Amino acid sequence: MFTTSTSSERKFANNQTMWSFIVNKNSSNETKDEIQQFATHGNNTVFVQYPSQLMDFAAACFIAFAIIGVTGNFISIVALSKCKRLRNATTAFILNLCVADFLFCSFSMPLTALTFLERDWNYGDVLCKLFPLVRYSNGAVSLFSVIAITVNRYILVVHPNLYRDMYKARNIAIMISLIWISALVLLLFPLIEVWGRFGFDPKVGTCSILKLNGRSPKMFLYITAFGLPSLVFVYG
Repeated sequence: MFTTSTSSERKFANNQTMWSFIVNKNSSNETKDEIQQFATHGNNTVFVQYPSQLMDFAAACFIAFAIIGVTGNFISIVALSKCKRLRNATTAFILNLCVADFLFCSFSMPLTALTFLERDWNYGDVLCKLFPLVRYSNGAVSLFSVIAITVNRYILVVHPNLYRDMYKARNIAIMISLIWISALVLLLFPLIEVWGRFGFDPKVGTCSILKLNGRSPKMFLYITAFGLPSLVFVYG
């Protein structure tokens, strides 16, 4: 009597064959982390250590936060843009902060929620590189915007004579441009795979910054994200 294998069994057999090929291929340049990534990703095995109810709850929270964040930041952007009495440097930096948070809530949070619901990343390699690029750059822009607001308030209180010349419309536009450029420059190295790379990380169940040749800028970014604001806030 013949028995037909199910699609899941065929998929498992194919994955096992590919896994054996990768392990036995002596000329392969893939690292152990990349092999582990292949073994985990694509088989719906991420987040298996957590109860389904917890993952569904986390996804619901991310969806709720995304809706609230998109709505709140959109209202703030419209309100601050239309209010002529608030057209100053501080408002410009707050608007920049709202734009970064709006992008984060409208792009990163929904994708995170879907990853929780599906227990896997099912959106291709291109989006897997774009996701951490947007997430980390939005975080950097938000952080730099808060630093800019802190410096702005410091100059206003401690050096009021410099404030008007320093915060002209042209200078404010340059500062905001530098905020976005700096955020993207920090992530240029993993994007072009010079220092780390973007890809799926089974350890966290999402796309992030991975090691390349044993090196990754993630620790440097975390230290910078903590150390730079701390110095500014303590000094200010």
